Amino acid sequence: MKIFFAVTFINWFVFFAAAIVIGGVALGTEIDEKGYYVSTTTTFFNEEEKTSVSASVWFYSLLHTYATFALTPLSWACFAGCLHRVRRRTEDEDTPAWTRRTATILTVAFSLFSATMLFTMTSDLIDSLSSWRRMG
Repeated sequence: MKIFFAVTFINWFVFFAAAIVIGGVALGTEIDEKGYYVSTTTTFFNEEEKTSVSASVWFYSLLHTYATFALTPLSWACFAGCLHRVRRRTEDEDTPAWTRRTATILTVAFSLFSATMLFTMTSDLIDSLSSWRRMG
């Protein structure tokens, strides 16, 4: 499990470096007749900047972005499982009740957030792949 956490952590740096180099990510973007685009969205200013890329770069970005966002909630789910084990172990010991409640709340919160994030990213992946398929 430590290796999984390490791979997920390192992958974030690789993901950000790749996104900076190519000018954005393909997840949630659509292809049109003019070509393939990756985008960066600044939610604070509600602006989107598109960069034209080749088909192979777009497809790489799509898969790497999804893998990054899919691995992260899975690693959080593993972390939630670890918290659950800690909570079960602490039930037998003399630990404050707030420790057990905190572990339970964090387990539920991580699980719900992970499921929501994975659902949203999968929806964006399906939209982008549908656009790619229409153009292919």
